[in-house]
Amino acid sequence: MANYHPLARELESLWQGMQDDPEVNARFLKEFAMRLGVKHDELQSEHSNNGRFGMSKAGGCTRAAALRLLGHKPEPFTGSTKVTFFIGHLCEVLAIASLETLGYPVDGTQSAVAIDPMMHSYSDGIVTYKDNRSILSVKSAAYKMSGKRGKVFTRRGFAELPFGGAKKVQPGWWAQAQAEMHGSDVKNVLLIVVSKDIVKAFEQDEYLGPAGNGSLTFYCEEIPYERDWCEKNLVPAWEASWRAVQRGTAGPALVLNNESLRFMPLQRASTEVFPNKNASGSYNFCSYCDYVKVCGEVA
Repeated sequence: MANYHPLARELESLWQGMQDDPEVNARFLKEFAMRLGVKHDELQSEHSNNGRFGMSKAGGCTRAAALRLLGHKPEPFTGSTKVTFFIGHLCEVLAIASLETLGYPVDGTQSAVAIDPMMHSYSDGIVTYKDNRSILSVKSAAYKMSGKRGKVFTRRGFAELPFGGAKKVQPGWWAQAQAEMHGSDVKNVLLIVVSKDIVKAFEQDEYLGPAGNGSLTFYCEEIPYERDWCEKNLVPAWEASWRAVQRGTAGPALVLNNESLRFMPLQRASTEVFPNKNASGSYNFCSYCDYVKVCGEVA
């Protein structure tokens, strides 16, 4: 069963119509310039989670987060990785400016959320959509290896999202959304995913084309709060890691299993595919971790 949100079509129509409507185009550019200034100031300031775990990695490895909080330095990012991060910032600005142009106000692009005592973060703002206030979460994605082979579509990355939504396709995003709701009085998240590329063949796809999602660039989803999951899975895992940090240790490596949505132990600092691939339900987290070297050296 595919999931479609009408906001994706609205965003697509906005961008399609802007080329023929100078007034709308000017309104968007004004909003984009203002939001870009806010992002400039944000990037210039020191990023801090007030000495606690951030929520963007709520589904990630607890040990890697603990190592960072203890002051250990990760392996340096490549230039390409930094560019990818920056593109994500631009996608966030584009999405927020587009929402404002459509008449859906976004209150602040950095709204504090906290789960005491161990987690503190900033959401992408609070958006009012159809008289409903939601935490805004903007993500960027790519089509990866998606394409059409004969009459069959291969779906990876952005093209997977209508099938199961973030909870199934990007459980890390879903976990972040749950953490932000648990740490806020707003109990709904509006997720907007901006694709960093498109695959034109998908214009003929019944799921992503005009008859389905309606946009090859925007995917939108409202994520409801699941208190039971937060109290039984999210909070205990991060509380254990927080206690370890208070003792001056990094503690065990726990990570969200993509299939069971439970936190499970990883084999510490292992570049072996198994058992860590089984633990994550998807791939070996250690292979992509910037702390894998220091993880093997620290208690």
